[in-house]
Amino acid sequence: MLRLDPVPSRSLWWFVWLVHSGALLAVGVSGIPLWLKAGLAVAIGISCWLQLRCIGRVKISALEFRTDQGWLLHLRSGQTLAGTLLAGSLVLGKIAFLYFKTARGRKSLLLMPDSVSRAEYRKLRLLVRLKPSGLLQTPGPLHSKPLRAASKANPVV
Repeated sequence: MLRLDPVPSRSLWWFVWLVHSGALLAVGVSGIPLWLKAGLAVAIGISCWLQLRCIGRVKISALEFRTDQGWLLHLRSGQTLAGTLLAGSLVLGKIAFLYFKTARGRKSLLLMPDSVSRAEYRKLRLLVRLKPSGLLQTPGPLHSKPLRAASKANPVV
């Protein structure tokens, strides 16, 4: 069993702030007219504010893996949803993208190493890498055309 209780990531906060600061700096030193610089600066500021606001408002308050039940997603609203980890999920050294399919649609969770303890993050990396059978699902049905059978009048060469 694995239970993760993620907290808002400080490193993600700094990353968002750094990227938006770089964008502001690029706009400031560019040769575009002053009125366009002001408009872009306002847009970048609003984008930064919205992104930083979203970091602390994750809808998934806890994530749990049980060998008998699979993945359970505990939402901030108090609901618990059973989920299936989708194949697009990825855990790298410094960031984890987890995608789940639940009865209420798809849910996603972005985790940084400072969101959970080191031991929990290591267990999560191992669990996603092993991809337990029956608990992993491809993102969607693969639509392919059936192969056309060769007929006697028109053989396939």
